Amino acid sequence: MPWLPGLTVRVLTHERARAGSKSTQDALFALVRRHGLAGMTVTRALEGFTPHGGMRTSGHVDLGDDLPLIIEIVDRADRIEPLLPQIAALVTSGVLTVADTRLYFPATHLLVRDEMRPPGIAVQPETPLSEGLARLLEGDTRLLPVVAVGDVVVGVLTLDHVLAGGDAEWQVGGARVAALRTPADIRAYLGRLAAGRTVGERMLAEPVTMPSGMELGAAARLLAERGVTRAPVVDAQGRLVGMLAERDILAAIVAPSGRTPASQPAEATLRLCVLPGAGERLTAGALAERELPLLPGETPLREVVAALDRSPLRLALVVGADGALRGVIDDRALLAPITPRTDGGLSGVWRRFVSHAPAQVVAALHNQPEHVTAETLARPPTIMVAEDTLVLEALKSLLGEPHEDVAVVITAQRRAVGAFSRQGALRVLVE
Repeated sequence: MPWLPGLTVRVLTHERARAGSKSTQDALFALVRRHGLAGMTVTRALEGFTPHGGMRTSGHVDLGDDLPLIIEIVDRADRIEPLLPQIAALVTSGVLTVADTRLYFPATHLLVRDEMRPPGIAVQPETPLSEGLARLLEGDTRLLPVVAVGDVVVGVLTLDHVLAGGDAEWQVGGARVAALRTPADIRAYLGRLAAGRTVGERMLAEPVTMPSGMELGAAARLLAERGVTRAPVVDAQGRLVGMLAERDILAAIVAPSGRTPASQPAEATLRLCVLPGAGERLTAGALAERELPLLPGETPLREVVAALDRSPLRLALVVGADGALRGVIDDRALLAPITPRTDGGLSGVWRRFVSHAPAQVVAALHNQPEHVTAETLARPPTIMVAEDTLVLEALKSLLGEPHEDVAVVITAQRRAVGAFSRQGALRVLVE
């Protein structure tokens, strides 16, 4: 639960109190609105003492239009603290108090800047494309921000986008796709693709970005609507200030930086965080995608490829005659027999490249020594969860595997009922 340190500013004043040409309450309201604080509450009291020991009360006709006021301003400590001198300057009549407060914000109401990561490496449009590709392959990143003068974001560089815009002879004909069988082949192709080109020529211009002041719920919806898993975070001037991925949003919901009091039950915390007032236990089975292909082990290769193409998660489940789960097939399993064995990101690059040419994948697989079926392609699922597993625990399992975004949901008899995806769960939790 995102409990944050906050401050409560309380002003004890009266209706006729002035701050320059405005009443004190109007002046404070203008300040709160100008700086985007969480809000301000004004309460009119029935009676109270004046600073000089007199009494203001609604029972006194002559003071009935100058009743005591209690003005409260509450927000995070880091937002109120810098404004205290300005607030104090507006309180010309009355008393101002400040108290520490523990604030609760639903995770989806936290701001992007609360959970974003440092921006890391960025490149410029004039950076050689070969250098940009090298940075993508060396690090554990799938997206490089491209910045111009003043760190203003003008694009992003991803391997998927670079490969999708590859040479026409590879994208149209595709006859030589299966020839990329060694790390040297892959590096040679990437080198030819990058030769003489800059990042600006192959970057994705006008990328998805998000302001640092956006709520996490809105950020999650933006990622889902635009079909991306991460985006650069920018300030009001469009300058790069961080990066945010869907994993970061889920981490804020599941384990928000250790800010949850130990006394808070974990599942109650999650329900309050994303589904206020929910009366039912939220389980992996309830959020599972159930429209997945169930393939017998003898299913031939072409049918496997067709099943993956129509699967909403690019995932098929291989089951036995008794319905028990035997394995899963995704793009990684499909391409494993023809993927070069190599360190670093080259294997991933190759898989993403050949996935644009499914006919060549099928042809390459048919050239393998053994007949290819669903059984020979299936791999053991990395993560399996029971259908009654609480969503909190299922999400923790996914976050614990950095390269997995799907968990297979099974019954007590190991029958597959669907898959619980990180992105699908996020969509439901922030609606």
